[in-house]
Amino acid sequence: MSVDLLNQYIDCALTFERLAKAEPNSGLKVDLERQADAYRRLAEKCASRLGLPPPSKPRPMPITIANKPSDGAFDPETTASMAAAFEDVCRALKVENKQEREVLAIRIVDLARDGEGNRDRLRERVLLEASRAEDLL
Repeated sequence: MSVDLLNQYIDCALTFERLAKAEPNSGLKVDLERQADAYRRLAEKCASRLGLPPPSKPRPMPITIANKPSDGAFDPETTASMAAAFEDVCRALKVENKQEREVLAIRIVDLARDGEGNRDRLRERVLLEASRAEDLL
């Protein structure tokens, strides 16, 4: 077992949790949640075998829904906040790798789609999630 495998299990769990959250069909939603739980259990077993604490389930943070785009487009103020938060996070984490920057950008867009348009809250949320990920390594 390796830390890479642990990260893959956690990534799969998070993906299925995100899919379940967005799924309108209740039957499929339950199946997606079960799959996420299965990957979380695998991650716990893997962490245990590596002598690491079990990964914690992400805690929801309150967000403002006021800026949620109804048509998929962000207003100029939210777009500027997203861009500034992205640059802040990349600078704080000293990220220069294109793939890592892309992961951070996608996360900021996801949070903005969920309605968070504040630069500071976007930055803090992504930095918090990044620190949790580092704790697993």
